[in-house]
Amino acid sequence: MEILSVQNLSFSYPKSKNYQLDNISFSVKKGNFVLLSGISGCGKTTLLKMLKPALSPFGKIQGQIMFENYDIKKIDENISAFKIGFVMQNPNEQIVTDKVYSELAFGLQNMGLSNDEVQRRICETSDFFGISNLLYKDISVLSGGQKQLLNLASIIAMNPTLLLLDEPTAQLDPISSTRFFDMLLRVNQELGTTVIIAEHRLNELWSISDKIMLMDKGCVFLNDTPNQVATDIKTKFSDCDLIKSLPAPIQIYNALDIKSKCPLNTRQARDFLSDNFKNDIKSLPKTGYKHSDKIAIELDEVFARYEKNHPDILKGASLKVFEGECVCILGPNGAGKSTLLKTATGLLKSYAGKIKVFDKKIEKYKDNSLYEYVNLLPQNPREIFIHQTVDEDLNQIKDHKKYTDEEFCKIKEQACNMLEIDSFLSMHPFDLSGGQIQKVALAKLLLQKPKILLLDEPVKGLDEYAKQELLQIFKKLNQNNITIIIVTHDVEFASVVANRCAMLWDGQIVSVDVANRFFSNNSFYTTNANKISRHIFDDAITCDDVISLCKRNGGDTK
Repeated sequence: MEILSVQNLSFSYPKSKNYQLDNISFSVKKGNFVLLSGISGCGKTTLLKMLKPALSPFGKIQGQIMFENYDIKKIDENISAFKIGFVMQNPNEQIVTDKVYSELAFGLQNMGLSNDEVQRRICETSDFFGISNLLYKDISVLSGGQKQLLNLASIIAMNPTLLLLDEPTAQLDPISSTRFFDMLLRVNQELGTTVIIAEHRLNELWSISDKIMLMDKGCVFLNDTPNQVATDIKTKFSDCDLIKSLPAPIQIYNALDIKSKCPLNTRQARDFLSDNFKNDIKSLPKTGYKHSDKIAIELDEVFARYEKNHPDILKGASLKVFEGECVCILGPNGAGKSTLLKTATGLLKSYAGKIKVFDKKIEKYKDNSLYEYVNLLPQNPREIFIHQTVDEDLNQIKDHKKYTDEEFCKIKEQACNMLEIDSFLSMHPFDLSGGQIQKVALAKLLLQKPKILLLDEPVKGLDEYAKQELLQIFKKLNQNNITIIIVTHDVEFASVVANRCAMLWDGQIVSVDVANRFFSNNSFYTTNANKISRHIFDDAITCDDVISLCKRNGGDTK
């Protein structure tokens, strides 16, 4: 039985010459788990919002959407609100109260349920999601993973028949993401809730999905079972930008000439390697890393908190980052990663410890002169935009930096070409996808010619193709002696962009090492390629590493 039918759906934003959605048709069976993926800006978020009338964007719409055999535009607002749930990328954007219990009760009370029914549903839902111990806590003290789980629980308490999720784990650490996906699968299997989830993290979701929908340029070009999509994308779309975004097992299989069934998850991929390859050569030749002797930024036993009587967030954090290197900081939600970046720029003042930028204490930089050296891209890049178009925001830098017209035109053109954002200049920043706004925000920072870039989750919402573009940009910036510190939950990206990686845990830097050793010695904060291959190869961190070792060992079975 179909729960959703979309026929010939097209959509364009006001003043846009292009369709964001272009003649899309598909159907979803009741109880299905559907994974929606595609490169940044392909239309995933727009499509999901079109399926939730209250969130449907303003613009030119053609085609028809049927939900439970009714035209979605004619469905009663209350029915739509309660039957179609939506989980957003940023957990803070969806929370409406200040207490966990109140948040769970909010939707139920709006449904007009009795107090007894509200309490009963809160009890069973909080127990199901394992958050009963959080019921009377302030939401402000929750980690990002807990907030996102609360968002999911608040929606499921209302018993929706269709659940839409727009990159819900973009701001979650690897362990929290896995927990969230596990709970989402239980919701689908035990409650029968139909799930459509847009995600770039495909490794955990590909093999458990009933259908995979792949989008490009506003169109759905593949919509089939996981096995069939894996086959079709290799045989029919081998030049597709999504190839590098495929789960690690499929990438590794596609690159090797082995006649066997394609593995879809980590366990199957381990068996695939064990069954088909020797391991006489266990590791690739090591390439050493030597950093500059010049320290760009140094934190020494730094303590910081947001309020005088609140607990410390940073608890003696120490880190040295050298000029021209890229350091990635990883760790669980709530460990203090964003706080560390804010403290390093003086946006949050530490109450103990020392912070130096190019061997000068940050408090010695007067009249905002520190920001001639250091620039921060916050976790929510929309915070740095104040104008109606991207172009107006970029042009704001000209007067601030006192560029001549000729100078500004040159550096603006370079930034726009480097990041490929020319087509976004006339758009409102808030109309851009998560990946697009990350790129234009980075352009705004680069126009200021900083010597140190602090980036808080710069690749969230980006597909693998866009990440590869950023990787090349960051490498080029490093070659020009620009120092980059990246806070990220994306271990795959960190493994290829970072010279060194640091683990922040409970307000302290507990470990710093070169990227290869860092990920080789971790069990959970490591790449999928490493999880797949560590039983047979040493120090293989990327899919390319695994593929190279397989080829060096030959395709003979053991």
